Amino acid sequence: MKFERITHTDYPELKRFFEHQHYRLCVYSLPSLLCWSNDIYQPYAAVLDDDTLLVAAEFDEAHRKDRHLIMPLSRNGEIPPEELAKLLKASGFDACWFVPEDYIAGYPRISELFEVREQVGYADYLYRKDDLAELKG
Repeated sequence: MKFERITHTDYPELKRFFEHQHYRLCVYSLPSLLCWSNDIYQPYAAVLDDDTLLVAAEFDEAHRKDRHLIMPLSRNGEIPPEELAKLLKASGFDACWFVPEDYIAGYPRISELFEVREQVGYADYLYRKDDLAELKG
């Protein structure tokens, strides 16, 4: 499996994987993945069998411990935990971050395959539209 760095020029090719994904966390937005790229964090991706996208977060040497995958985006539906464990092993990554709570709740035996813990400090957030329009707080 070969991961390649992705940039804004890859948007047209990768967009198809994000169009029907159902995860509600902002990390599952292609523009979000791309716009946060910097000297510390860079997004990488690998396409499997033309229907599944693996997205990896790579970091500079000082933050290497934070490297991870996010949930695979498959045009054929959700990847079950057993398959996710195989993909993690094959990819060379030790962790999958930003796993939605409803995914975890849907697989009661997931803790038999993974250490499941809350990512304190990475909570998603919502803004009131009026605050955004007026740039308050």
